[in-house]
Amino acid sequence: MQNYLRLMEQKERRERELREGLRLY
Repeated sequence: MQNYLRLMEQKERRERELREGLRLY
């Protein structure tokens, strides 16, 4: 269960980074 939560967190972080990256460029 903990591993699943960690994966979800990584996914959210990656999506957030991509969104911010698009905003910057």
